[in-house]
Amino acid sequence: MLSLQTFFFIFRGRTIISAANTMNPFHSVTPVLPSRDIERTIDFYARLGFRLSRRDDDDYLVLHANELELHFFPVAELNSPLPCAGLFIRVAHADQLHSQYLEDRIPGLGLLIRPSWGISAFHLSDPDGNHLQFAQLS
Repeated sequence: MLSLQTFFFIFRGRTIISAANTMNPFHSVTPVLPSRDIERTIDFYARLGFRLSRRDDDDYLVLHANELELHFFPVAELNSPLPCAGLFIRVAHADQLHSQYLEDRIPGLGLLIRPSWGISAFHLSDPDGNHLQFAQLS
């Protein structure tokens, strides 16, 4: 099992440059989130609509929902009371997804909001404190 410090040291040292587009080297981003309990993470994210793509021998985990991919690495302890990571996830129909999560009794589900700047959004936190913001942009 990796510590948070070890994990960030390993991945921070990588340089990612796309040879196909040197004007804009960035293609996509894949969040890598900590998990204290890989089985609990699989169960929780399955309720959100994610499916298992890969699970390595060291319990490194890859989940997907359509084109969205989330990676998880096991950690023995998360001592911080603050969220470990914050994700802004764009969705097509925030109101329908929120209704589905309400029906499915997803724990920690926030209210659906529609602020004046033209989005529909809601949030929730996973069992390890990772903050997920789901938003439909107008």
